[in-house]
Amino acid sequence: MTALPKSINVTKNGRNTIITYRWFHIYIAKFLGACIIWDIFMIWFFCTHVFSNENSFWPVSLLPLLGGLGMTYVTLMHSINKTDIAITDGTINIKHYPFPWYSYHNRSMLLGNLVRVEVDTGPGWMMPNKSASVNGVARDGSKILIVKNLRSMEQAKFIKQEIDKELDLKQNSL
Repeated sequence: MTALPKSINVTKNGRNTIITYRWFHIYIAKFLGACIIWDIFMIWFFCTHVFSNENSFWPVSLLPLLGGLGMTYVTLMHSINKTDIAITDGTINIKHYPFPWYSYHNRSMLLGNLVRVEVDTGPGWMMPNKSASVNGVARDGSKILIVKNLRSMEQAKFIKQEIDKELDLKQNSL
């Protein structure tokens, strides 16, 4: 049995396997600090300038407010979000929660449509190093994203290994 990499948990319930990946990483701390400082500044700014009757700065302050809200949302998302890769009854279901994000879509795919699973590296987002991803290769040769922006190759290889086990079981039962 391979040791679980950081931020990954595996739950097995009979024939069902759920791999849970937590997005949180210590790099988020610098964004959390920036969010706290920015949000305190925006509260002070709105209380002293925008809500006072003598100034009408509110149109000018919308852009920094929206930027601060976006930064806070992304930081909260990366602090709390998880990805579940559930392998049940010949299907892989990928779910990202609790906060939605535009480039992470919940999706399902048939395990029988996959020929193999690959691990790739790419530029890391909100990380100083490259990130790893796990992709399925379909029968027609197209790549199907399973999970991306993993912090280490160890995490990607572990997820690949777990899916490979299920893929081998599925192909052997055909």
